Amino acid sequence: MATTVTTIYDKDWETLAWVQCSGAESAQTVLDASGLRGADTNPRLGITLLEWNAGAVDTSIAIIADASSDDTLMTVYGTGKMNHPNFKLLNPETAGCTGDILVTTSAAANFLIRAVKTSGYGSGIQAYN
Repeated sequence: MATTVTTIYDKDWETLAWVQCSGAESAQTVLDASGLRGADTNPRLGITLLEWNAGAVDTSIAIIADASSDDTLMTVYGTGKMNHPNFKLLNPETAGCTGDILVTTSAAANFLIRAVKTSGYGSGIQAYN
């Protein structure tokens, strides 16, 4: 199986990506915090938009903060959207945190993910924490 990530934009303060998972995937990197524009020391991201579509209502999509013991930020199923002005998933920064965002899916799924750059980006305005 494969995960394809297409960066739609990468601005100083946020990034948006389209992710396509062709089947069941385990801990695939969808946002490499250190590879984004302006990354400096210990970059961190907060998720502010998630729109997903899976072939079946019982297909799970887990959004994960990469760490020594990965932190599941949210698990969603089927099709939906989280884009409320107050919606934000922050990285808990547990031991071994890399700042990267990973995904695990139980079957084929697609999703749009937007992340704000909350810290560790030196070239511009950083988003709120």
